[in-house]
Amino acid sequence: MVVNLNISELVFCIQLASMRYHANVIGKVRENMKGNRHPYEINLDGVISEYAFCKHFNIFLDCSTEPRSGGYDALLNGTRFDIKSTRHQNGRLYLHQKINRIVDYYVLAIISEDLLNVDFKGYISYQDAKSETYATVSNGEILYIISPEYLTKFKEDRE
Repeated sequence: MVVNLNISELVFCIQLASMRYHANVIGKVRENMKGNRHPYEINLDGVISEYAFCKHFNIFLDCSTEPRSGGYDALLNGTRFDIKSTRHQNGRLYLHQKINRIVDYYVLAIISEDLLNVDFKGYISYQDAKSETYATVSNGEILYIISPEYLTKFKEDRE
């Protein structure tokens, strides 16, 4: 399921990501994000993928900017989704040991280089995601790594 954004939507996402990032800095929210990229870029990817998900399913995007950590990104028919994004075109879903128990499903979103296309590879339930099948240890921390082929595709992608 690929969702395309226009330039105006991308500009909105950039502005929202900036406000959220600065609110978290001012509020001294500890970043749990991993990787070599700046936390703002990771926040931007999160906002882009949340926006695209909500656009596709015609649900309201949470535009709040209060400092926060954890929670879910989208609520669809009473189901809570945590959307994880990457710009790696062969990306996998990475979940850290502190798995978010407030969500029902994790979603993998792959963002194009120009930031205008989001490819939702699929989703996995909280229960299935924390399976030992996907567990590995990295730097003394349990990490769950799930390849796209193990994710359930969204109905629009099924043939």
